Amino acid sequence: MEAGLISDRTVVVSTVHSLQVLDEELPATDHDFGVDLIVTPDEVISCPSPHRPAGLVWEHLDAAKITSIPVLAARAPADGH
Repeated sequence: MEAGLISDRTVVVSTVHSLQVLDEELPATDHDFGVDLIVTPDEVISCPSPHRPAGLVWEHLDAAKITSIPVLAARAPADGH
């Protein structure tokens, strides 16, 4: 979203095995994002109101992580956060 390549209207989908589907809250941080749909071999599950960060949460990335991923290094703020 930060790069302008997707928007809050972009549908995010993930495929998982049926055993990976849980009907409970999962721990999440501010940089995690939710999906709109989960697709298993047996069903398509709609996920209402998924969390979407507006962009990268630079405070959650250390210098080693940023430098190890070229696209992050290219976009890193000058002050490191």
